[in-house]
Amino acid sequence: MSWDSLGGPEAWPSDLAKLVSQRSDGALKMGEDPQFGRHLLATRKLTRESIVLKEPAILWGTEGAIFLRKACRKEDVEGMLDAWDRNDDGTNPLAHFDVFCHYILLQDAARKGDKGASARIQRIDAWFCRPDQDSEKVDRAAQTDKLKMLHRALKSEHKKKVTLETLRQLDDVLMRNLEEFTGAPCLLLGACKPAALGRRRYQGLFPCKDLISHSCRPNCHTMPGPESEDSGFVMHIMPLRDIEAGEQLTWNYLPYYKQFWPTQPRREALEQGWHFFCRCDGCVGESSAELACTFKCPCGEAELCPPSPCGLDRPGASHLAGLQNQTKLVCRTCRKEYDGKSDLFQRCLAEEAVSMN
Repeated sequence: MSWDSLGGPEAWPSDLAKLVSQRSDGALKMGEDPQFGRHLLATRKLTRESIVLKEPAILWGTEGAIFLRKACRKEDVEGMLDAWDRNDDGTNPLAHFDVFCHYILLQDAARKGDKGASARIQRIDAWFCRPDQDSEKVDRAAQTDKLKMLHRALKSEHKKKVTLETLRQLDDVLMRNLEEFTGAPCLLLGACKPAALGRRRYQGLFPCKDLISHSCRPNCHTMPGPESEDSGFVMHIMPLRDIEAGEQLTWNYLPYYKQFWPTQPRREALEQGWHFFCRCDGCVGESSAELACTFKCPCGEAELCPPSPCGLDRPGASHLAGLQNQTKLVCRTCRKEYDGKSDLFQRCLAEEAVSMN
């Protein structure tokens, strides 16, 4: 069955494993084990830059704020957006609040007997992971302030029926699973034309894509597919290289600008946002040079960098401590090596320490 003949969520199978098989035309299957949890595996060889998964968002919002304008009082929207801004992590506040309002309108439609809206809500509740309610990594005070602002801005017919607890449960899902597209990552990968930056910024929940595991050296990336009023926004999953049958699919959870950080800062960002300590090949692989930490080689031709990730296998270690743990620096062009006792290595350490202050 082709992906665009599945209809709305009310026609989707309630079994997520079946949905994965349908959306990928049998190219992928859902796996589950104690180490990786739920994940996606290739059932056959996948070729580079082919579309292996086409998935419409089950819930979405855009900077066009269509749902926000329908659910909130106009006079309260501007003040709410001014009071709460998430630019520190690159998230668009208009799109973010639009996702909440989409959910609120779905609930309203479900109460009026809309089976499609009911199906979406049931699957969102069943398919997406969320942090523990008592997780110390979630700032509950800040979360409550944000949700109270949104609740106050709702039109009276919605405010009476939507509770703060309902909004909190949705926000817990969004914290772990929300995907934002801006176009910039595709340009960096050379995978789309500059016109992609002219598209609307949007955020969405994609249940099949959400099964893909993280890696700082991923074998897949996401691309925007077509958008329509019927299916909302569609996400395409495409391999960055050929993937063999039985291999697990991976992509980078971090915002595109954080993907170029050195090992320890990346790990800190992953711990803060997704609550795990990364031990992927990009963080512990001995053959992966630390390209995000480079110095000028005396040969003048290219970068001098650590031959392996500057990471220590323990949470909380600093980037500088990881660099100090390296035994040498290697030029990527002339291949000359400078050991940890050399004057050049020590100057590079001092230069990095200054840049971090």
